[in-house]
Amino acid sequence: MKVIHCADIHLDSKLTANMDREKAFQRNMEILDTFSKMVEFAKTNKVKVIIIAGDLFDIDNISNNTRKVVLGCILKNSNIEFYYLKGNHDLSELILRGEEKPPNLNLFSSEKLKTYRMLLKNGKCITVSGLEINSNNKNLLYDRLNLKTEEFNIVILHGQINEYKTDSEENIALSGLYNKNIDYLALGHIHR
Repeated sequence: MKVIHCADIHLDSKLTANMDREKAFQRNMEILDTFSKMVEFAKTNKVKVIIIAGDLFDIDNISNNTRKVVLGCILKNSNIEFYYLKGNHDLSELILRGEEKPPNLNLFSSEKLKTYRMLLKNGKCITVSGLEINSNNKNLLYDRLNLKTEEFNIVILHGQINEYKTDSEENIALSGLYNKNIDYLALGHIHR
């Protein structure tokens, strides 16, 4: 199965620190077009899963055009499962603005660790788990992540990587994820 993992796209970012408003608008349109092209690439190449590991958006007031383009890409590609975990720059609720959630848009929350299961034709199972980390739940992940060895396990997180736990809510302690049967760790927040 083919998977695309992306993060930190920052749609509708102000970008005005290094550009004037016109150039920032043009650059945002280019980034939105690139997102659309990524989804089109996925469709053409029979990609079954697109993981968005946080910061799809950059502000809490996305434009109507951006929201419509993103939702349109999801709705037009019902054969692709989108797994979207909110990052520190975006609010996943804003993508819907009261509209019904497309069946192929899988969201996560900070309330509890959420796991989605996909059964393949060969009988194998792929799981996609995620938690939007904050100061209230940062240790929940390490205590509740119990993945089966016979399944292929993808875990989506958005935060700063450290070897050990710290007090920061953006911290992902790699030592707490060892021996948890994670086959692929899909991270966001790291801009390199």
